[in-house]
Amino acid sequence: MKRKIAILCAAIMFATFSYGQNLDKLVKAFQENPNAEHQKITKEMLALFTNQADSSSQMTKKIPEFLSRIEKMDVFTLDNYKDKNAGSILQEMDNYKDGNGFETLIGVNEGDDRVKIVAHKDGQAVSEVAVLVRDKSNIVLVRFLGNMT
Repeated sequence: MKRKIAILCAAIMFATFSYGQNLDKLVKAFQENPNAEHQKITKEMLALFTNQADSSSQMTKKIPEFLSRIEKMDVFTLDNYKDKNAGSILQEMDNYKDGNGFETLIGVNEGDDRVKIVAHKDGQAVSEVAVLVRDKSNIVLVRFLGNMT
């Protein structure tokens, strides 16, 4: 009986750990793909953008307030892909499931176009938002990290 309980506990722990790791797996799949591009946008780079807008200009009014809350942005792209050169990116996108604090906010599938927006919540705080986009020839992952609440 103890053995069955131990096996059940181990299975639950494994399922819990692996269930919500899919976004990290997707990032890793992009990083390991030689055809993918990765751009990192730091808080300092975002500050340059917001500081260039004069306080009296129309541009300042158009800059969303949440930009100041973003610590880092990662943009991963795979352009003009064929299934064979997408590596595990397609598999990880298709296998993504909510869990471990991640929740899908919106998902749209229209023809060959797929868009999914997911958020990671720590209690009431949103610490990460990711936008996943896929069409016939391009795959994009944009990941925002920071305190966005």
